[in-house]
Amino acid sequence: MREFCCCRWLLGAVKTQMRLRALVLIVPVLWYMLGPAGGFYRLGALVPGLHKVRAPVQGWFVAALGLALLAAAGLNWILERWRVPYLPLIAIAFIFADLWYWNSFANPLAYMRDSFDARYRANEERLGRKIAESQPALSRFDAPRYLAMFGPLDAPLDLNLESTYGYFALEPLLYDDYATAMEKNPKLRDGLNVGRYVTVNPLAMHENPTALPRAYFPRAVRDVLSEAESRAALESLDPSANSVVLTPHSEIRQDSAATATVTASEESRYRIHYHAASPSLLKLSVSWYPGWHAHAAGREMPVLRVDHALMGVVAPTGEGEVEFQFGSTYFGAGLALSMAGLLGAGLLLAFGGRTRKETPAAAAA
Repeated sequence: MREFCCCRWLLGAVKTQMRLRALVLIVPVLWYMLGPAGGFYRLGALVPGLHKVRAPVQGWFVAALGLALLAAAGLNWILERWRVPYLPLIAIAFIFADLWYWNSFANPLAYMRDSFDARYRANEERLGRKIAESQPALSRFDAPRYLAMFGPLDAPLDLNLESTYGYFALEPLLYDDYATAMEKNPKLRDGLNVGRYVTVNPLAMHENPTALPRAYFPRAVRDVLSEAESRAALESLDPSANSVVLTPHSEIRQDSAATATVTASEESRYRIHYHAASPSLLKLSVSWYPGWHAHAAGREMPVLRVDHALMGVVAPTGEGEVEFQFGSTYFGAGLALSMAGLLGAGLLLAFGGRTRKETPAAAAA
């Protein structure tokens, strides 16, 4: 069976024009997967966000796509050369048997053999009983993401528990900076509304009585002028004493006695009632990301970067409401690209099939 698979790869590489496109996918990725010792990994790590991929081996999915293209081209060459009845069905059955045997039956590492219940259920239920059921609203739970005693990485999502961790193939870079700094500066937990947290040495759960609200006015505000200065501020920042805000922004005369109350909250929307005696920074302890917008009194307000990774606005003097709402800035572009791809694939199928049917007639003429 493996020989059949290798033959399809070789035929696709030698007998078809698919080899160049496939090699463009296969060679750079395999080179990258060699890690720092291979050299290309260091160059690839310069690509924004790529160094956040958990391990270079995840590039195998791209290399596998290149091999699949070669195999498909090789099989197509076979089917066009030998027009044997039922050969396509035989080939499909053979490929299915090949994948099932080598990728499942003979390889216990290919798939997890335990069920979700056997592997995760008890730990996830422990997280639900001990944490999720009694977690105060608008507060977060913090634990090392590798701690298996609370189930899979996406267990908080299953339990509707707000946490500081989860499963991200590519984490937002700014939030990752904050979470990394929080390991050395635990005071940052207060600014992220962490009401409970778990430590490993010793293994214990702790209440955090100094956790700050989801929305509040910092006592004092300090400007930072650059990305590097903003990141460096996290090393010693105490959110209960002050916050840092990335410039430029409108005038801030921080009212340390200003008050804020979250009156409505959803996954992508917050409404906050506030009272301030002067233009003051209102901090919302939610990860800053393109697509967040804020409105007050019918006008849009600039969303500022606060404490490097979180967000806020300069609330005007007086009493009023600020509403934060998120709308993806990439959905429209992604939808347009998907529709263009579907349209292109449809055109290729339509005109490609017509060309194949017309070619024998033209040759006979």
